[in-house]
Amino acid sequence: MMNDLLTSTPSWLNFFIYLGLTAAFLGVVLGFVTYAILAERKVIGYMQLRIGPNRVGGRFALLQTVADVLKLLLKEDTMPKKADRALFVIAPVIAFVPAFMVIAVIPFTENLYFSDLGVGLLYYLAISGLTTFGVITGGWASNNKYALLGGMRSVADDFL
Repeated sequence: MMNDLLTSTPSWLNFFIYLGLTAAFLGVVLGFVTYAILAERKVIGYMQLRIGPNRVGGRFALLQTVADVLKLLLKEDTMPKKADRALFVIAPVIAFVPAFMVIAVIPFTENLYFSDLGVGLLYYLAISGLTTFGVITGGWASNNKYALLGGMRSVADDFL
């Protein structure tokens, strides 16, 4: 059905169809992650014999994770004086973009998929390994030996 829709429409419209599907799917994934984080925080609170998040979003704190994300996005960005500015800004992008790139090869139904790669599993493994470069680049870009050691420890934990 999806292939029939895309073959019968002009190519410029295909771009907007894919863009809309990608935005919708990204919204679903981010929504799931938001509530998975909330559930994790609630379970951890229960395990530690405390309430857990309970401030924003009513009785069940359904908007607590959203409020935390907004709080983090609105905070001031501080950068060390001797940091490599370009790498310091691009390191989080290198760390998080591969997490969304791997979604491209996951088929959802027989007719609904973003790309049909013959080497989809190899692509998935290769792209998911790129996140470590962003972590180590962030440590290096800060021009601080302790941040670099922390980045190296984090990357080493990924491989163990």
